[in-house]
Amino acid sequence: MKPFIPAVLIAITALASCTTSAHNPQTYAALQTALQGSPGFRKLVQDKCAMKITSPEQKHMMSLLANVPQDKVQQVVCERVTKAIASGRLTYDDFTQVVDHHRPTVTAIKVLQGR
Repeated sequence: MKPFIPAVLIAITALASCTTSAHNPQTYAALQTALQGSPGFRKLVQDKCAMKITSPEQKHMMSLLANVPQDKVQQVVCERVTKAIASGRLTYDDFTQVVDHHRPTVTAIKVLQGR
């Protein structure tokens, strides 16, 4: 398995574990709406996501993928993913491909890379 694949899985799975159950289109749409309309909720989700990325190996791999220093990788990656969900850039299909099927999408990788 290539190193970037686990990093993508870790980041989006960490976020998924913090967003209750977004495993149907309606719940995912509700999550998007909540993230769009509440900076406080968005910050809470980002903080919970960051708390799930703990091991040095996870931080190192995501740091390489996201092209950010290891000491900022949790904050930056979780912020990128949260913003991408809120904006609709990270679609429900992208989300389920990564979380349920462990198949990173091109969009998910680009989101983590900030492009």
